[in-house]
Amino acid sequence: MTDEPHEDPGEGRPKFFNSVTGWIGGLTAVVLALAGLKAAAGQLDLFSSSKPADTAAVASNEDGEVAPAGEEEAAADLPTKYTGTWQGQDVILEWRNGVWVEVTAEGTDDEVTQHYEQLERTDKMTNGIDRTRNMYVRWPTEGGTLEESEDGKTWTESYDVAVG
Repeated sequence: MTDEPHEDPGEGRPKFFNSVTGWIGGLTAVVLALAGLKAAAGQLDLFSSSKPADTAAVASNEDGEVAPAGEEEAAADLPTKYTGTWQGQDVILEWRNGVWVEVTAEGTDDEVTQHYEQLERTDKMTNGIDRTRNMYVRWPTEGGTLEESEDGKTWTESYDVAVG
């Protein structure tokens, strides 16, 4: 081995340029990382604001009755009202003004207990979410057991619904 001095890669340049090169490389890495996170979040649709259908928008059905526009989309010849019993109380689950509304009948006044934004609806299953409680719900479109989930993976039976 020789005792030759080890050359520094930045030797010959002013120290200022070595520092600037490091900063540019670091900032480039941060910008690329943030761009990647934004792209991933865009694919997950985290930043879209899902709003219920506009309650002012109306459309006429074949009977000449006026119904909210979102109701026609939800109905599509599928049930829009269900009944059931939850903890000894009669419950109505009904499509109103672009959202699913869960109502308990107490005496003569109805009490709205939950609002569910519809996520997906087929002839087999209806899926919704209560964004205030971060609670997912699903039930068979033709009636059956309404289930709830906090993570969308583990489901708990809540109560049975029948087409009303």
